[in-house]
Amino acid sequence: MIRHKKVRNIAGPFRIPVIMLLLMFLAVAAIHAQDQNAAINSQFGDDNDDENITFQELLSELAGFGVGAFDRVAVMTALMGNNWSDPYIGPIVSSTPHYGIGLTLGSSFRPSRAIGSDENSEDLLALLNFNDIEDISEDGGGVYFLPGYSLDVRIGGPDTIPLDFGIKFGYIGLSVAEENGVANANYLLFGVDTRYQLVKPDSVFIPEISAGAGYNYLHYGLDFVGSNNLMADSDSKAELSEAGYNYGKAYPQTWINLNTHVVELMVQGGWNLLGFIEPYLGISTYFSNTSLTTGAGIDFGVTDQKAKIEQKNSVGKILGVRAFGGLGFSSGWFTSQLGMSYQPEYSVTNISLGFRAQF
Repeated sequence: MIRHKKVRNIAGPFRIPVIMLLLMFLAVAAIHAQDQNAAINSQFGDDNDDENITFQELLSELAGFGVGAFDRVAVMTALMGNNWSDPYIGPIVSSTPHYGIGLTLGSSFRPSRAIGSDENSEDLLALLNFNDIEDISEDGGGVYFLPGYSLDVRIGGPDTIPLDFGIKFGYIGLSVAEENGVANANYLLFGVDTRYQLVKPDSVFIPEISAGAGYNYLHYGLDFVGSNNLMADSDSKAELSEAGYNYGKAYPQTWINLNTHVVELMVQGGWNLLGFIEPYLGISTYFSNTSLTTGAGIDFGVTDQKAKIEQKNSVGKILGVRAFGGLGFSSGWFTSQLGMSYQPEYSVTNISLGFRAQF
């Protein structure tokens, strides 16, 4: 058995990467077992140590902690993009067709003190021997954040019905190879929405108002496939050989995947002041489902010799409210925009910067 090493005083934003390394260590340590089941369930600590943790316990607690820390943040990042300052951009079929394309950059933030008392957070920190939970959660300086970006496209509807339609998409795929393995990270944001003009202003003091609905999907993935060098241990080699495993094709693996689906109903009002200043305000209610999947194991290169364990924690039904607003500045067909969203119940803030060409 391998003794579990205590980890202390790690700031909130860095806990997940540290635990990813711990999972990698777990996977490598598991090769000391005689068979797949024992490998998956191998523990840290002595046999008489009550603080032993198994693969299932660690992965399950990590999933619960990750969802508790990031589900509300993920929702706000998923809703970022296509929040244009114009409540309605105008019809596509007219003497002057209305459409636009742009870029949104931003991030969502949640103070660590808002999560420190979460049951899943406390369970994981206790499991990993974080003895100063109160100090970690009350330091006031830590935040959990999820950045994102999207390419936004919006087009007007028919001239007879004051509708417009939006679609957004963002993707990043990174792979870094080094001596001990390959790390992969990927990001995907996708969303569609439609808005209907409720109020067409006939005065500068009356806002244009629209109501809309949309669907959004956000994914973050992080995985690491270790090289066979990480398993270069003579005792392990002998045990694997005796158990009939192919030592030369053994690769430890670990991964974390976060997925968020959000359906939103919204109302937005906006003004056009002096011909180029566009303040806007809105409120929405949303239904979200967020899941975080964790996994670790050893791939021996043979289907029936793949020791792998995967745990999934799903938030399920969450009904929330967010307020959003911002300020746009237009010059001819070009508009820049600073936006902000806030989820009061969970103290989550999103700040974004957008640029678009709009006709």
